[in-house]
Amino acid sequence: MFRHGVSAQRLVLGRGFGHRKLYRRQEFVLNNCQTLSWSLDPHRTDRVSESIREELDELIGYEMSDPRVGPATVSEVHISPDFRRAHVRLALSGTPDEQNATLAAILHAKQFLRHQLAERLQLFHTPELQFEAALSPGLGAKVPQILKRIKRGRPRAEKNTIS
Repeated sequence: MFRHGVSAQRLVLGRGFGHRKLYRRQEFVLNNCQTLSWSLDPHRTDRVSESIREELDELIGYEMSDPRVGPATVSEVHISPDFRRAHVRLALSGTPDEQNATLAAILHAKQFLRHQLAERLQLFHTPELQFEAALSPGLGAKVPQILKRIKRGRPRAEKNTIS
């Protein structure tokens, strides 16, 4: 085995115009099945995750015709460093039953959404999508009530009269 970063040359037999030719092909050898470092552009994962978030938000909100899909917004997308998997968090609203139905419908349409992302973003590898709710359905339904209680408990800000 070669060290990391050392290229090896391999002779490959190929067919030319009626006779055999030898072609040289360079290949990159890695020890112990290591993956390449993706540190060429440190902000690329941020840019790709933001563009995936925007496209998924538009697809789920406007272009999916499944009646089970309720109001849902894509809150954040985390991509693995090799761009193979994307972890998508959804902010769901409605009752817990509606939230579960919305999440089930989005999980059912996972391949459709991945295909649409492949057409729109033109990435070398379109990541595999994994969806989850940002908040649990029980807690998500209580958020507006909790915010109202917090708002009622705060004193109103006094007006400053500056002349």
